[in-house]
Amino acid sequence: MKKLRDYEIGIAKLSNKKHSYEFEMDDSFFSLFEQEIILGGKLLAKVELDKTESLLTLHFDIKGHVRLTCDRSLEEFDQPVDIEETLLIKFGEEN
Repeated sequence: MKKLRDYEIGIAKLSNKKHSYEFEMDDSFFSLFEQEIILGGKLLAKVELDKTESLLTLHFDIKGHVRLTCDRSLEEFDQPVDIEETLLIKFGEEN
């Protein structure tokens, strides 16, 4: 079973440039969390991190499927996932 450490990025130690990562998330990943919504799945997350002196830009591209339970029939089904998101983190004196 994979531990959450396998999904960590040591941002403080990174040099100021672009970095690319790939993370595979399967049933063992989802079992690490105490929740009942996602029963399992298989996802591939590609993360591009661009670090500068004052800014982190993270671009996420996540594809695959998660196993859910239908609200009406209570049957399990695979829900496709196709997400692209960008997160900006600005460094500064204040939190």
